[in-house]
Order: sequence, then C-alpha cells, then structure tokens
Amino acid sequence: AEAMPMEKALRFASAAAALKCLRFGGRLGAPDRAETLAMIAAHWPPVRGGKGS
Repeated sequence: AEAMPMEKALRFASAAAALKCLRFGGRLGAPDRAETLAMIAAHWPPVRGGKGS
C-alpha cells in the first residue's frame, strides 16, 4: 500500500507479526509503526541487493 519494495514489505510484515505474537488481544495488541520499525532496526540488517535497494 505504500509502494514499498517486496523485500522491505515482507520484513515489515514479519516484524509486526513477531511483535503481535508477544501480546494478547486482537487489534489492541497490534504493534504500531514505530514499534515495528524499532524491531527491524534492532534485529535485522538492512536489505541490500535486488530490486528493492
């Protein structure tokens, strides 16, 4: 939806899903964008190579 390259979109979705698995509740347990980006910065190296760089 944000014209994000596939590799970055998959990484973002994976990080958000991992954070959600740590919490109870439906929508209220979902992480926000800042939390998701912080998780990516802390646990995954930058995406390099491919079309999404």
